Amino acid sequence: MGSTKGLNALAILFIVSGTILTLENVGLITGVSALWPFLVIITGSGFLMLFFEHGRNDLSMIWMGTFLVLVGLFFQYLSFSSWRHIVRLWPFFLGIIGFSFLTVSLMSTVRLFRYLAVLFLALFLALTIVFTVSLVLWPVSLIIFGFSLLSIGHFDTDTTKPEK
Repeated sequence: MGSTKGLNALAILFIVSGTILTLENVGLITGVSALWPFLVIITGSGFLMLFFEHGRNDLSMIWMGTFLVLVGLFFQYLSFSSWRHIVRLWPFFLGIIGFSFLTVSLMSTVRLFRYLAVLFLALFLALTIVFTVSLVLWPVSLIIFGFSLLSIGHFDTDTTKPEK
C-alpha cells in the first residue's frame, strides 16, 4: 500500500497542473505558463521518491529523477533569463547526463556508471570552455580529456588486492 503513495502524489500533481494550465489557456488566470519547468522538476522528484520507496533497487529511477530535476532547473533558468542562451549553454545537457550517471554510480558498484559519468562530465567541461569562454581555448579540451582518461585508469585500480 505504501508503494503507491508516491505514484498517487504524482498523479494528483499532474491533475492539478493540467487544471491550472487549462484555466490559463482559456483566459481565466495568467502568468502560470512561465513556471512550466517546475512540472519537470516535480516529476523528477517523483522518480527520486519512487527510487527511495522501492528499496533503492531500480537505478533507472534515480537516473531519470536526477536528470529531470536538473533539466527542469536548467529550463527554469532559461525561462527567467533568455532561451537565446541555449546556443552557448547546450553543453550543460552533457553535464546533466554526466551528473545523473555520477548519482547512479554512488548507489551502485558497477564501474560503467563511473566511466560514463567521467566521459560526459569531461565533454561538458571541454565544450563549455570552447562555447562559453573562448574558441581560442579549445586545446584545453585535450587537457581535460587526458585527465579524464587518467581518472578512468584510477577507477580501474582495485585497492582490495595486494600488489605483487
